[in-house]
Amino acid sequence: MNFKDNIKRIRKENNLSQEALAEKLNVSRQAVSKWESGLAYPEMDKVVQICKMFNINIDELLNQNINEVKKDKESKSVVNKYIDDFLGFCTKTINMFSSMKFGQIVKCIIEQLIIIFVLGLLIQIFGGLLSSLFNSILSIFPQKAFTLLNNIFEGIYTFVMWALAVVILIHVFKTRYLDYYVVLDSEEKKEENEEQPEEVKAEEIKISDLQGKKFIKRKEEKIIIRDPKHSEDRFLKGILKCILFFVKVFILPFALMLCFSLVSFSIALAMSLLFIKSGLIFVGMFIAIIACIVANVTILDLIYNFIVNRKSKLGVIGVTFFLSLVLFGFGVGLFAIGFKNFEMVEEYNEKYMNKTEETINMENGLFIETSMGELEYIESDNKDIKLVYETSKTYEINKLKDGNKLYINNNYHDGFKTLRYVLDNANDKVFVNPDYLKVTVYTNKDNIEKLKSNKENYYKNLRDNEKNNEISRLQEENRKLRAEISELRNEE
Repeated sequence: MNFKDNIKRIRKENNLSQEALAEKLNVSRQAVSKWESGLAYPEMDKVVQICKMFNINIDELLNQNINEVKKDKESKSVVNKYIDDFLGFCTKTINMFSSMKFGQIVKCIIEQLIIIFVLGLLIQIFGGLLSSLFNSILSIFPQKAFTLLNNIFEGIYTFVMWALAVVILIHVFKTRYLDYYVVLDSEEKKEENEEQPEEVKAEEIKISDLQGKKFIKRKEEKIIIRDPKHSEDRFLKGILKCILFFVKVFILPFALMLCFSLVSFSIALAMSLLFIKSGLIFVGMFIAIIACIVANVTILDLIYNFIVNRKSKLGVIGVTFFLSLVLFGFGVGLFAIGFKNFEMVEEYNEKYMNKTEETINMENGLFIETSMGELEYIESDNKDIKLVYETSKTYEINKLKDGNKLYINNNYHDGFKTLRYVLDNANDKVFVNPDYLKVTVYTNKDNIEKLKSNKENYYKNLRDNEKNNEISRLQEENRKLRAEISELRNEE
């Protein structure tokens, strides 16, 4: 028997001393001590009293291990509790939906769909990031091991994340609705002779007659909100706040771009003062830049007020922005009028341009190329190649020999020299492209044909090499795939 162990365990679990237990059972402390040492056993009436006192049966007390019995009961109790909670959750959900109005049901369903969409989006985003990280780590493994581990990772991630999503969805639903909504099923009965308000009597229904007295029952109340301050729209408002937060985050880079443009417009405004005496074209530019600055500041003020949740004076902002558009249009108009008085220099002019020349030897495979300027071939009697360069006075010629390719381009000068060049030309009502470059090649007909042919062959060889490299890569991939197919067939 396990009685001696059980009685000692029961006493200690209930924080009882031998004297306290003896007092409850109306026995001596020595009797309890003998029970625990196994020297004596209590009478049957004391055994029954112990079982009633500690909610156990006689067989468990005398013949079984109380600790094991308790654990088994607790395990069954936990399982039963989970089942009861699930069934209770289902019952409360059904009762709630059956008592809700149609509009409330639609709002509830929309909220759950929004939550599912957001959770699914987050799962996809984090899954993509983790998959990229995981794939980079597993890239050192062979293809089979990589595929196996990748599938295991995707399966575990999908199961865990969607299980977590279900838990979150149920928790939010329970918190949002089941914990806030309750259906009143009033069973209160009142005698007819009690004085009732008219609005209460209108809702009362006669139930039965009992001993000559009539009893009444209130109609079942519809679903109500337990917390009067809680509203169905609060969750949607919370989602809206989250959306607004992300909008503010995404709009910050745009605000920074506007700040940068404001600084740029301010610099341009200061620089336009240097040209304002040159005519209407720069007066119009000056006015247009001021309009851009005003519009820029207006938009920045609107964005700032939106981000810090400060109320904007939309009327003032709208009028200011409209006036800036009018001012910008006026400035563009003046610019167009002044532009007619300017002369566009598109050909060589010794006053505003430089001209240099040099002679180079004709080589096998040689060809000439320029990306910024114009390249022109003119037939002459020269056996060698004569190059004539026409550039604006802000640049010098820069040549780069790469194999058979002679690359000719402008060599950039400092910005102040370019600014001075444009300013001097503007004062003369002349506009010259600061990047102007023209390269003229003077040589005989055979050399011209060779130069053009060499260029064509050069790029044809490049294209052929790219195609050959792509073919080699595809052939290598095909070889690897055939090897994998062969291995799989051997495994079968």
